[in-house]
Order: sequence, then C-alpha cells, then structure tokens
Amino acid sequence: MIQSCFEAFIDRITPTEENYQDARTKADGVAKTLHQHYYDDPYTGETKRLIGGYGKGTAVRPVRDVDLLFQLPNDEYTRYKDYEGNGPSQLLQDVKCVLQARYPATADKMRGDGHVVVIPFETHTVELLPAWKTTSARYIVPDTHDGGSWKLVDHTAEMVNVDGSNILSDGLTRNLIRMLKTWQHECSVPIKSLALELLAIDVLNDSQDSTHHGQWSRLLPSTFSELLRRVDYVEPMPGTGEPFPYGNPWQSKATSASERATRALPFEVAGNVASAVREWKKVFGDQYG
Repeated sequence: MIQSCFEAFIDRITPTEENYQDARTKADGVAKTLHQHYYDDPYTGETKRLIGGYGKGTAVRPVRDVDLLFQLPNDEYTRYKDYEGNGPSQLLQDVKCVLQARYPATADKMRGDGHVVVIPFETHTVELLPAWKTTSARYIVPDTHDGGSWKLVDHTAEMVNVDGSNILSDGLTRNLIRMLKTWQHECSVPIKSLALELLAIDVLNDSQDSTHHGQWSRLLPSTFSELLRRVDYVEPMPGTGEPFPYGNPWQSKATSASERATRALPFEVAGNVASAVREWKKVFGDQYG
C-alpha cells in the first residue's frame, strides 16, 4: 500500500509532456532573441542548451525554473574579460537589456542574479546563463560575486553523472532526485538542488543492498541520514573537480525529515498505513498519498 502511494506521488511530481513543451517553447523564445542580437546567421537552436532539471530529466511539478545556457560569440568574452570593473555583472545587465526589449510585459521583473538573468513568465521562469564554449567542451560562465570572476563548468559531465546512475539504478536516481526536490520546496529547505542531485547519485551508487530496491520507505530514511553526514561537506564537481560546498543552513530541516521518515517505517510494518502516510505528508506535502 505504501509503495503504491510512492508510485502515485512520483507520477504527480513528474512533469507532463505539456510541461516539457512549454519549457522548450520558453527557452527557444529567449535563445532566439539573443541569437538574433549576437549572431548574423539564422537561429537553429545550436547556440542554446537546456541544463538543470529539464536538461537532466529531473524537473518536478509544480513547474519551477527552466535553466537555459546560451552560447555567446567568442569575441564577446574578450570584451567582457577586459572590462574595467565587474565584467560579469555588466554582461548580465547587457543581456537583460536585450531581453527587456523583447519582453516588455515582464521587463521590470527581470534581474541579474549571480550567474544568470532571471526572466519570469506566467508558467515557467527562465534562468538564462550566458556562456562561452571552450575547446574542451566545457563552458566559461559569469559570477558577479566578490567583484566578478569567470568560472569553468561542465554541464555535460553533470548530465552523464545523472544518466549513468539512473541506468545503474534502473531508473531510481531521477525519481529520488525529484522527491528530494519536492521536500526542498515543500519544507522551504535552504539547500541547492545540485547538492540533492549529488547526494542521490552517491547514495544509489554506493548502495550494495538490492533487497530494498525501489522500496522508498526504506531508501529515504538512509538518504536523509546520509545528508546529515554531509553538513559542511565539500564534494568535487563532475568534470571540473571544483569544490562544491553543501553548507549547513538546511541541517534542522534534514533532521526533521530524517526523524519523520524513520517514524513512518514502523507504522508501515505494523499495517498502520494512515499513520505512515501522515508522516510522509509532513516530509513531502499533500502531493504524497
């Protein structure tokens, strides 16, 4: 019974084809606008790339953001790299101005935010990451913090990391990531989605016990316990090896989730389904059950 509740829960939090189509449409519109501004040749979609949840197949419902990478011409990097002052900040402002002209109805709500330009639409919000592709197929991206700098990222390696784990786990990885993202949203957990992604992959890759394969009521308590062992943990990023810090502001929320997940299992074993569901709803909200 509890397992069927989890299966229904996964269905509810997995985006529909309509959601995916809307995400692609919003991303295409933004990318086409930028392409027409920065390039002379016609837009074909080759200068854009979906990253984040939609790029990795880990997006959730209700829909949130569409993470979009747009590849700028190389000569633009030289211009901003040599900019006196915060070049990354100026880049985001310039990109934002191009998009404000195209989307006047939402222009006053657009903002540059650290690495991205945020474009809020009625359904999806697009988070646009301007980037330059390197000869190693990685990307140079802006970071406006601390006076501005340029970071090297490898979105291909991140996607391969998710794909590989999902194959090895027979599809559990993406569903576990979606559940953790739902917890993040429902309980207002101040943790980055990337941390939850890396956690899920590590938990499933390290698991040697196939007895509880796909039994979420047993896998999730161990997942939250593992998260609590990662307070102030630093993990190398796929592809670049750059340190990714988990931080700690989420610790109390993870402790509560771990305690509730642990309490739910004895109720399930005793056949008290209603009490088990009640505990899981405290973790995942009303979409569970």
